[in-house]
Amino acid sequence: MRQWPVPPGLLLGAALALAGLLLATVLTHDPQDTATLRSATPSARSQPPSPVPALWPTPRNVHVAKGSARIGGSVALHSDTGTDTATLDSVARTLREAGVHQLRYGDQRRRRANSCSPSPP
Repeated sequence: MRQWPVPPGLLLGAALALAGLLLATVLTHDPQDTATLRSATPSARSQPPSPVPALWPTPRNVHVAKGSARIGGSVALHSDTGTDTATLDSVARTLREAGVHQLRYGDQRRRRANSCSPSPP
């Protein structure tokens, strides 16, 4: 039985979802939260943490050249308080400002395993 490769759209969607989760983690993580909760009064401790926004990618176009991809479109930030829309450029800028300079997606183990196998004719 022939195995079909993973469709590029599925890989793109997974990559954008991972970037969204990373962005949500970076934007909502506060290192002082743990110290604040330890020293908080019981009434302050009973308040639930703020919800983490979910990122829903809505890409409009993809241009691939020499192994790199430029993704156009926008990302909608959905939360309980409302919806915000940010361009992917602003999401990338936010990630760079947070210290993320390179994102890689894919199965690294599979690539290494395949590199040892003989190449097809």
